[in-house]
Amino acid sequence: MLSKEEMDKLESILFGHDELLEKIRQDEKELETILKQQQKHKENQMKGIQRVKQAGYRFGRRRKITIKDKKVQAIMKIYDSQDITAKEAMQKLNIARATFYRLRKEWINMQFKEKEYESFK
Repeated sequence: MLSKEEMDKLESILFGHDELLEKIRQDEKELETILKQQQKHKENQMKGIQRVKQAGYRFGRRRKITIKDKKVQAIMKIYDSQDITAKEAMQKLNIARATFYRLRKEWINMQFKEKEYESFK
């Protein structure tokens, strides 16, 4: 999109070439319309994404292993009792270090929430 100064300069350069100048003006209007449509599309897309997220849908790749897996919970209980090391737990679950500690954090949060829930009964 051309500024007022740029358009004035272009008009002075193309003085006498009315057809070309008119074509440039039409192209400017078309470009403006396209940009408005793109902006509206992006706004609608963001609204849709927000609605879907509020409904509980998660974007991205599904995790292969989660804290809800019985095997993970069993290994975390054994790890809590200090019968195995973190490295052994990672090997038994066949997961990377970062994944283990992410699951560990989720496990601790889950345990805390369960204890908190029990205290309200």
